Amino acid sequence: MIEFIDGDHYCTWNGTLMSPENHEKLFGISEELDVFSDDLIDSEGILYSDLPLGEILIQIGEVVKDPDGGPEKLILFLDYVKNIKIKPFCDFILDHPKFDIAKYTEFYDELDKYYDELRRPWG
Repeated sequence: MIEFIDGDHYCTWNGTLMSPENHEKLFGISEELDVFSDDLIDSEGILYSDLPLGEILIQIGEVVKDPDGGPEKLILFLDYVKNIKIKPFCDFILDHPKFDIAKYTEFYDELDKYYDELRRPWG
């Protein structure tokens, strides 16, 4: 069960405050994965992928169409790109050997349902 308690910086899940430390204990990673696609994830500031660099940049950036019909442009956040680290996809499990995908998925599915309920119109 997801709860948000006044004064806490993190939600509580089944009685556990979901701080980065508890996130790590429960799931083997300290924060939520940023999943760009099945072939590209960001975990704790490291991109895991076997895609070519150009495809990775397209996925992490924003493609903008020229309103005058010129070439599309790719916008990347400089701070993100300056600190980018890329590792092969198979290194994720080596870097996070205690990752519990079942428990991780259970929590984030429940969190999604919690937010879906908040967005549901009344009546």
